[in-house]
Amino acid sequence: MKTSTTTSRTSFYRCLGLTLLMLLTAGCSGGDKAGNTDNAGIAVEGLVRDAAHQRLDGVEVFDANGVLAVSDADGRMQFRLPEGSTGPLRLRKPGYAAQTVPLQVMNGQADFEATLGRRGPVISIDPSQPVDVAGTHGARVTLPANALVDGNGNPVSGEVELTITPVDVSSDDEMGVFPGAFAGEDADGTTVPLILSYGTVEYRFTQDGEELNLAEGQSAEIKLPVFVEQHPDGSPVQIGDTGALWYLNEETGLWKQEGSGTVVASLDSPTGLALQARVEHFSWWNHDVAPATCDLTINISGLPSGTEFVLKGQTQTPGPRSATTVVSSGGDQYITPRDNPVRLSSTVKTQDGVYRANQTTTCNGVADTTTLAFSGPEAPVIYYFEGRTKPKFGLELDPDDPSTTRWVLEGQDAIFDWVVAFADQLTLSSDQGHETTLGNDSGLVQFPLELNGSHADEYQFTLLAETVDGGVDSITRTLPYDTGEPYIYKADSWQDFRDENVQAAALSWEVEGADSLQIWAGIYDDVEPLLLYEDNDPPQTGDVAINTVESIFSSLGAGQHSVVLLFTNQYGTSEARVDVSVYDPNLFCMGGKSGRGGTAASSRGICE
Repeated sequence: MKTSTTTSRTSFYRCLGLTLLMLLTAGCSGGDKAGNTDNAGIAVEGLVRDAAHQRLDGVEVFDANGVLAVSDADGRMQFRLPEGSTGPLRLRKPGYAAQTVPLQVMNGQADFEATLGRRGPVISIDPSQPVDVAGTHGARVTLPANALVDGNGNPVSGEVELTITPVDVSSDDEMGVFPGAFAGEDADGTTVPLILSYGTVEYRFTQDGEELNLAEGQSAEIKLPVFVEQHPDGSPVQIGDTGALWYLNEETGLWKQEGSGTVVASLDSPTGLALQARVEHFSWWNHDVAPATCDLTINISGLPSGTEFVLKGQTQTPGPRSATTVVSSGGDQYITPRDNPVRLSSTVKTQDGVYRANQTTTCNGVADTTTLAFSGPEAPVIYYFEGRTKPKFGLELDPDDPSTTRWVLEGQDAIFDWVVAFADQLTLSSDQGHETTLGNDSGLVQFPLELNGSHADEYQFTLLAETVDGGVDSITRTLPYDTGEPYIYKADSWQDFRDENVQAAALSWEVEGADSLQIWAGIYDDVEPLLLYEDNDPPQTGDVAINTVESIFSSLGAGQHSVVLLFTNQYGTSEARVDVSVYDPNLFCMGGKSGRGGTAASSRGICE
């Protein structure tokens, strides 16, 4: 039985890979071009992924004048900006939270990598009634009846869609989803060069695609999960602490402080804490602190004189987080949180070869100095190389019943993803005769496994990285040929708690070649399995909400239960397993709570 797999990378590979992708995209192919088509202005090349490092196509980068470019199937885009442009880049894609990326220009080129986070599940609400809705990780919003208006200030009636999208800043993967710069203005209008985040959430109300907001004079209560356990000084975050509240100006990419909140208990937050506050409009809202800063002068060694490079700094404590990128040539000041370790990393390609630096330093006092040591020119290094197979299905008439169709396995594709540095040439080949030259230091490639109409049962693929002076690195991966069963790309779950009577687990999937879908609970538990849902013609991309109070609780009881999605066609069955937590409805409170699937019920109860 074949199911999809998700490859885990260490934090080191993730962070270093992101830096490499941003710095080494020159010469990338693909991408829609828009705007200026001559060589004037700033050349921009971008790569867009999600938090799981999957490339995203159809992502629009835009400004006040409209769409500048759209990412291609490899997640890449190319376009030009007018000379002197300083504003951030804004990105959007249906189903993903809005993103704002600071513009960093070096030698007339502005390369970037952006991470988009998938929005939380869509929740339908009636704006004529009081709203009290919880999202994942304990994020929450409460507002009175008739509090929403459209863009013209008109009251809203009819069904409204709400998404709540928190960003876990304690995760290196999700840190990339954080929108805008880690900087802004405080409540007095004073420039704040550095802010540190405890967690941020996008609250988005829409009707027919139009964004809605609070009417003048109305306010809402929000809860932002606290994702870190300590303050910048190392003291623990505790109930009753006061935290500054900031919202994002998406046009500038900067944050503006507006009010404050109080830390309260939150059963579904990973730390058990959330910042509770009142707001008068919806946006990205951020629980931040403006820390004491230190001006760190960074001198360099080991790099050819006068070389410009992009330097990335990321905090390393279990406290509130930041990640900042600057363009430098050495000897410049870099603003860091005082007395907090920061990892500095950079990779730069010169005429002599590729140089890199990666070290952690702590800036003490008002000002400090450090030397960032570059090593190079470097031999090629393959940081990441993984592959998987994907069956290709088509439909044909069933010879036993010409009035119906059936799935037919048409072939098999190999899909590879890689991150490499310092290579002059990259070659991907197999022991069965495949061979292709890869044109970029990072990318995604897909091609058929069949050669001359036939295929082997197993393939060995080798990625070879070479430099002109003879440096070599290589990695070999083995891929089996798929037997033809349906293939699950992903399966996920959220839990929505709408009111005192409803607990709903919202399951989503992407599948290919499936004729039927059954969703069961209890298959892996020591109980009688319970059929929750059945579809004899499931869509390739779909979702369904399961009422867990009326079904799972009544049959299996409270606690954490496995929910299994079984996809079947004439070749076999594939399954995806997710865990959901089911609570005793007798303990359920009005407005309820929400938790990510797989979060076990707390013995403290949910009415706290």
